[in-house]
Amino acid sequence: MPRHSLQVKPIEAIKIIFLLFALLSDILGRTVELGNRPGRTFKATAAVLLICGSAYAHATSLEETWYRLPAYHVPSPDVTGYEFAPISFSEPLKQYKSYWDQRVRRVQLTADNNALRCAIQGGSDLSAGQYGGVKFPVRSPAALRLELTFLQPQNIQAAYVDGYDGRGYKPDQNRCVRWHWKAGPKTPLPKERATHVLVPGKPSGYFVPQGQTNYAEVAEIHVFVRIIPGRSAGFILHHAEVAR
Repeated sequence: MPRHSLQVKPIEAIKIIFLLFALLSDILGRTVELGNRPGRTFKATAAVLLICGSAYAHATSLEETWYRLPAYHVPSPDVTGYEFAPISFSEPLKQYKSYWDQRVRRVQLTADNNALRCAIQGGSDLSAGQYGGVKFPVRSPAALRLELTFLQPQNIQAAYVDGYDGRGYKPDQNRCVRWHWKAGPKTPLPKERATHVLVPGKPSGYFVPQGQTNYAEVAEIHVFVRIIPGRSAGFILHHAEVAR
C-alpha cells in the first residue's frame, strides 16, 4: 500500500518537545513524582529556545527534516476505463496565460514543437510569492493527464494544478479543485519529461489534493509554479488530455 507523509504542525511539535523537556527536568531534578513541575526559569528558557528553533527551521526550510517525516511517492490513480481526449493549443498564445502571473517581471508563452512553453522571470517584489503558468478550458474533468518538463526546477518552490469555475479569479470562491506539489529535498521536481495523471480528490506522485473537490463546476485548468523570488524558471506542457 502507498504510504503517505505524516506531518506534524509546528505548534504541535513545540508542545510535544516542551512536555519532554518538562519530564526530563523532573527526572534530573530528582523529584519524587513526575507531576511536579520544573522551575519557571527552565521552562521559560526551553520555550524560547524551541520557538526560536521553529522560526529558524521555517526560514531555512529545515522543517522538512526537523518535525516532518519524509513524504512518499504515491502511484498514479487507476484510470482504466477512462476515455481521454487531447487538448489543442492555437494562436494567439496569450489566451492561455494564467492569471497566476503575480509579482514577476515577465511570463512568456511560446510554441515549442506542438507544446506550450512557459518561461517565467522573477521580479523584485518580495511581498509574497511569485507565480507564472498557463490555463486551458475544460468542462468537468473526471481526470487529467499532463506531460510536463520543469525548466530550472531548482528555482521552483511548488507546482500547482487548479480547476476554476470560469467566473473570475477568487481562489476562495472560484477554485473547485487543486493539486499541490511542494518541492523539497524529499519531494524533488523531476528534471526529465514526465506524465502526471490527476483524479480529483486523489494524490498522484507528489501531487497532493487540497481544499474542496467539486470537479463538476470546473471550466478551466491552470497549471502554474511558484518560483524563488527574482529567479528564472518555467515548464513545458508537452501534452494535455482530459477525461470526462
